Amino acid sequence: MNIIFLCRHNLFRSRAAEEYFKKINKNPSIKVSSAGLIPSFGNDCWPAQKKVLKEIGIKCDPRPRGVSVPILEDKDLIVVVADDIPQGLLDNKNYIREVVYWGIPDVLDNNETKARQIVKSIMKRCEELNEKLQVKVPCQ
Repeated sequence: MNIIFLCRHNLFRSRAAEEYFKKINKNPSIKVSSAGLIPSFGNDCWPAQKKVLKEIGIKCDPRPRGVSVPILEDKDLIVVVADDIPQGLLDNKNYIREVVYWGIPDVLDNNETKARQIVKSIMKRCEELNEKLQVKVPCQ
């Protein structure tokens, strides 16, 4: 099973989802990655975002990854973490098997409280997804 977490820039939300899912997933047959539809090269997470991620043991990597058709072709599940990517944008493509929209907002300033709320939402969604997949995808 190959999963990709997508957001707008691949700076915070999709990265948090990818790294947290890797942290909680114990099934080696489930592979995860993340990318942004509009990668924000040269930018970085806000200090508040970095602090909140560090609290849960996740480093904010300053190298965003962009998305392309080849990146999506081998994915069994695309999780659109962001609320700023239109639903349906990735639907009905021949190379996509399943798309799920979480609709999590972005932190547009250096607000630690907002960043913490968003990370909690991402963690909860990742835990739900992980639980669902542990039943669906047997360990190999």
